[in-house]
Amino acid sequence: MEEASPDLNDPAPITREGPVVDDAGVRVEEGVRLFTEGDAVFGSMTADIQAATTEILLESYILADDEVGRPLMSVLEEKARQGLTVRVRVDSAGSFFYLPTRVVSRLKRQGIRFHWCRRWQWRRPWAFNHRNHRKLLVVDRSVAYLGGFNFHRECSRAAVGNDAWRDGHVRLTGELARHTADIYDAYENGAGAPRTRRSGSYYLVSSNAIRRRLAMRRLFEHAFSRARRRIWVTTPYFVPDAHTQRRLCDAAERGVDVRLITPVKTDVRLTRWAARAAYSSLLAAGVRVFEYQPCLLHAKAVVVDDRWSTLGTANLDYRSLFTNDELNLVSRSPGMNQALSEMYLANLAESREVHHRPWNNRGLWPRLAEFAGWLGRRWL
Repeated sequence: MEEASPDLNDPAPITREGPVVDDAGVRVEEGVRLFTEGDAVFGSMTADIQAATTEILLESYILADDEVGRPLMSVLEEKARQGLTVRVRVDSAGSFFYLPTRVVSRLKRQGIRFHWCRRWQWRRPWAFNHRNHRKLLVVDRSVAYLGGFNFHRECSRAAVGNDAWRDGHVRLTGELARHTADIYDAYENGAGAPRTRRSGSYYLVSSNAIRRRLAMRRLFEHAFSRARRRIWVTTPYFVPDAHTQRRLCDAAERGVDVRLITPVKTDVRLTRWAARAAYSSLLAAGVRVFEYQPCLLHAKAVVVDDRWSTLGTANLDYRSLFTNDELNLVSRSPGMNQALSEMYLANLAESREVHHRPWNNRGLWPRLAEFAGWLGRRWL
């Protein structure tokens, strides 16, 4: 895939100059804004939806009937009553416990075109395992949002306080927003056509469980293989396949600054155990591993050298690399690279490093838990 090959030429010195990420987001450059707090991005989304004049496209792994999801759905219903085209696509597994049937029925009565992705069917029982993990909002095909934030209370400080999940999301305008609308349209009955769309220093990569299931794995493979100076990874669910682990270890062994941040707090304990099963080989190769302490760090971002970076829905785990439908924004812009580096350093300051020798001296029970997690790594 030609577009997935990172341009890592002429790396500049790594500094902390440039855009500073704050709770209200940061303007990275013309047409691109980065958010790291849920209430800020939800407020910006709501304002754009209220200003919509023709069409609203929404796709989410989780859409919950709670303090975050209800206001959003209320605004969508209002725009549908005004005659706008409103389409909502939600993953049936991700939202199974969050979105009651009565709420879906109400959305449909208001004129919203609602679609459950891959509901369980006895004729195709395994299709349920291939989940639509994308989070995408497109307004009037001129403004788009994508990233890691789901629409549920766990992402809102106003709802849950300091326990709110920390994440990353981008707001796009112009040609990139039109490309995201094309990607939304291509997704039909859970099997959208493969798309990689470029605009200037940015491009969009979408993986698909059926037709293009290895797009994300290849994306990371290219980036890790060509890194010269640094690979900074943030992922909430770190369960990589052996090939991806080897790429990270190879980079560390050739002198690249390879760092991983993953949260100590998790909503899937088995995934936490599986992640820790991979620590020993990474630490032995020189990869630095950090565990984020304050809350669940849900951002999925990678910074390579000083130009290449990506943010989106893909984790470094089996699901994102092989099974799920994902969507990432990839950048060769120094501005986005710097903004994500600032986000990384802010998270690093609240993380605790895992050191090789103490880790190898851990007890039997942690090792057994890690073994159990690793056995189930393909299904987490």
